[in-house]
Amino acid sequence: METTEQKKTLDELIQLIRKSHETTKTCDELCKEQGHKSIESAIAAGKYLTEAKSLVVHGEWTNWLKTNFVFSQKTAENYMRLADPKHV
Repeated sequence: METTEQKKTLDELIQLIRKSHETTKTCDELCKEQGHKSIESAIAAGKYLTEAKSLVVHGEWTNWLKTNFVFSQKTAENYMRLADPKHV
């Protein structure tokens, strides 16, 4: 975005508007694509966490999560909930 107070012609504005619109459309498509990947990754993490929880010694789940990951137990629970078919 320009910081000077120069007046633009209508033709210049048309070009700037078109360019801004195309950038908006491109970014929107990327967000949609990345959003799908984000959801797929969260579901996969939930499946792996569910599998791991069945292998961790009873009572050690919270410590195991803290030792191995930077995310919270609540985040792990959210991932696992996403991966659980009965919550979909």
